[in-house]
Amino acid sequence: MDAALIGYLPSPAHLAHLAQLPETALPREELRTLLFPDGHPRLLETLSTPLGRSGFVCIPLFADELAPGETLLRHTVHGVDLASSLGARTVSLAGMIPSHTNYGFDVLRATTTAAVTTGHATTVVSVVKTVHAALDATGQQLGDLTVAFVGLGSIGSSSLELLLSQAPTPPARLLLCDLPGSRPRLNQLAEHLRQHGLANTIDILESDRELPDTVYKARLIVTAVSGDATLLDIDRLHPGTTVIDDSFPTASTPHAPSPG
Repeated sequence: MDAALIGYLPSPAHLAHLAQLPETALPREELRTLLFPDGHPRLLETLSTPLGRSGFVCIPLFADELAPGETLLRHTVHGVDLASSLGARTVSLAGMIPSHTNYGFDVLRATTTAAVTTGHATTVVSVVKTVHAALDATGQQLGDLTVAFVGLGSIGSSSLELLLSQAPTPPARLLLCDLPGSRPRLNQLAEHLRQHGLANTIDILESDRELPDTVYKARLIVTAVSGDATLLDIDRLHPGTTVIDDSFPTASTPHAPSPG
């Protein structure tokens, strides 16, 4: 194995939702014992590409259990060491792990078995390239659209700024949406974008478990949220809306099953 991703599991509730099962059908501790019988990180998947072979090393935690502290750091370090023992020279920390480990520096100080990265720069470029590909495929121009960014942490805000800096014209309208209490930070971001000529009409929105109706009026929605939050209701999207979801777990709800 040449490289590895260190990650975690979606919450049991989210897994049950994806499988269209009752939440009680997937008991937390039974799942943990089944997947991690010794309580340690485990290699769950490998993928071979022309660039080499990479693997997914999962720590024995669920998304709704992540928090800064010794438990997460210990499991992450064990995950890095496992990946290294399997041949990985570089490992990337997924989801909220970087945010809870001082952007990976706590992990670097605790182990030297492999190079450690957050992968943020690659993720940001991937998000922007995906937006460009989607716009090209649908024959749309960013300057004609109402664009919503949901989740404006390091990935979301960096992706937004890179996307706008490459756009010939700003979006017709830009919606910035994040958690309750984020308005002051989003106002600063909006002012920064205006000062650099990257956006003109900007609306600030806050949301918790459900997105405001205004977001569903956007023709392009980019989500970059982490943790156990299902925000985007697919059934409320207008036909033709483009969604780029870089969230983990996914920020969107699956379609309801058709009556049989």
